[in-house]
Amino acid sequence: MINLMIPESGDKKPQTRKGSDMIDS
Repeated sequence: MINLMIPESGDKKPQTRKGSDMIDS
C-alpha cells in the first residue's frame, strides 16, 4: 500500500487515487 502511495510514476498516481477510494469505501 505504501508503494502505491509513493508517486513514483504518473501512471501510478491515478492508480493510488482508485486504491484510496476503495479504502475509503
